[in-house]
Amino acid sequence: MPKLADLTPTASTAMFVFPGDPGWDDVRRAWGLLGGQRPAAVARPETVADVVAALDHAQVVGFDVVVRTADHRGTLHRPLHGTLLIDLGRLSGLA
Repeated sequence: MPKLADLTPTASTAMFVFPGDPGWDDVRRAWGLLGGQRPAAVARPETVADVVAALDHAQVVGFDVVVRTADHRGTLHRPLHGTLLIDLGRLSGLA
């Protein structure tokens, strides 16, 4: 089975952040994930096409997907281990 990291060349550059990447702790900190919550990757799409690409990649790899809106007030109420967390905070172009 392919790994999500193998699929990123077809996605926007810098859309995915993986454990160990520069900025990984910043992405996790922004969502309060410094505890035991460890998604497999965080997607930071900027367009609707990026969202579709992230969902396609997750389907190919077999990851569950958790979508996080730009509203930072809430908390995530489900386990994230091994999931693809899609952070919609950078999404633009929606009316």
